[in-house]
Amino acid sequence: MDDSQEVALRRLFERSLQKKNLVLLMLNGHRSKAIAVRLRISVHTVNCHLKAIYQSLQLHDRGTLMLLARRVLDRAEPPPPFLGNCPRESLDEGSL
Repeated sequence: MDDSQEVALRRLFERSLQKKNLVLLMLNGHRSKAIAVRLRISVHTVNCHLKAIYQSLQLHDRGTLMLLARRVLDRAEPPPPFLGNCPRESLDEGSL
């Protein structure tokens, strides 16, 4: 694994929410059939997505993809805190 693969996976995550969700489900231990059910796609589509991911990142197996994905996710910036639907003014210290 190298930095170019990490950059490529980060870009893939930005472009395709479905492929990102597929990889996240893989990281959580789901196999292809369970991923298909969760994403409401066929097992064949899951396998096609995985094949495309492997080819674009020049990887050869699920384990290497999981190591790379874990590294990308560990280095990602945390999402901003959820503020809900409340108006910004209600977040001022004086209103708490």
